[in-house]
Amino acid sequence: MWKTINNFQLYIGLLIFISLTMVYFYTTFFPQLSFRLHFFNDDTQLYSYDSNSYVVSNANTKSIVNHVKSGDVQNAKAKTSPDIKTKSKSNRMNTLPTAEKLINRPKKGLNNAKELNKTNRPKYLIYLCDRKRACGGFGDRQRGITYAFMIAIQLERKFGIIMSTPCDVRQFFIPNKYNWIIPESDLIGKPQKIIDIVDRGMVDLSNDTTEVIYLRTNCPQNGFVYRQIRHKLPLYLKGGTTRGQMFKLTWESLMKPSRHVINHLKTFDLSENMTCAHVRIGKSTNLPNDPARNNVTNVPKLWSFMDKFDKANTIFVATDNIEVRDSARRRFTKRYFDSEGRIVHIDRQKGMDADCLGFETAIIDQIILSKCSVLVVSFSGFSIRAAMLRNNTKNLYSFHKKINPFKLP
Repeated sequence: MWKTINNFQLYIGLLIFISLTMVYFYTTFFPQLSFRLHFFNDDTQLYSYDSNSYVVSNANTKSIVNHVKSGDVQNAKAKTSPDIKTKSKSNRMNTLPTAEKLINRPKKGLNNAKELNKTNRPKYLIYLCDRKRACGGFGDRQRGITYAFMIAIQLERKFGIIMSTPCDVRQFFIPNKYNWIIPESDLIGKPQKIIDIVDRGMVDLSNDTTEVIYLRTNCPQNGFVYRQIRHKLPLYLKGGTTRGQMFKLTWESLMKPSRHVINHLKTFDLSENMTCAHVRIGKSTNLPNDPARNNVTNVPKLWSFMDKFDKANTIFVATDNIEVRDSARRRFTKRYFDSEGRIVHIDRQKGMDADCLGFETAIIDQIILSKCSVLVVSFSGFSIRAAMLRNNTKNLYSFHKKINPFKLP
């Protein structure tokens, strides 16, 4: 057998081995490079950043949206992405424009030797959510992002977000008042470390001098840090007195729905009067690896409760359970609508077909829940944060086996 292998075949085999080794090294040791590989293999609407502006780049649009000063972004207005109304719901994400490479302007040369001093270089704190480890569901990620942002302000570090799983978050959100998109070139080559505190509480980074810290976290203590750093907060973050208000101020200063999400929401023609519920069941045939949260047998009680409100109200239900969705459609018929999206847990079922569609479903569902005149939340950070974004304590209830009035923290 070995006699039949010539030098050319050995040469090809060696090249393949070296290539695979380089790819492994490239994606294992540097999280921002792993993110880049994943990002450029996804269909996505790319928001890339340079020192003066962030740019919307796709096949139809390349427009400078807004100038950025001191990390803040004001009044961003992006051009419309391809109209999703003409696209089927099953292939919506596959029809987004292909990503282009990051656009970075050349950096100016150093003026003098003092600028070479590392102590003068900015330090970074990057919220990280990639395929390497668990990040939690969308509610967990919102907690982690807002906590990491508060820590970055406390430590006077530039804040960034890298969320590449199940697909890039920049398809769905763009920076609002703070620009969290950091150029890749600003991170590569600097001393860096990854700190993983998912489900482990808070972390003290006050004495850590590492230039780039990647933080995986779902810590809920953003309000605690917010109270400690009131004197450091920019004006657009001040004024929060409750945990709900602090979360709303922080999240909305960072995140604004992308043009893709806005166009998606327009397809529903949302009413001002909606009676809505989030029904988190947990373990089921469509979510076999999720812990049990509630029981489908309790759902008829919820339908009866929702029916007590104004009959003119539209009914919206967000759920993690196919049976619940089908039951709501049968019960409320023409009054009812849902996002019709793919139901997945974005962390426990990442890597599945259409997991990116599931991510989109979660985001769309939460935005709709936050606009409801009557809202029933589940024992879930996902819908509790929708209630915080709603910022209205009237007609707010919780559903866990039975229905009770709910008070925002």
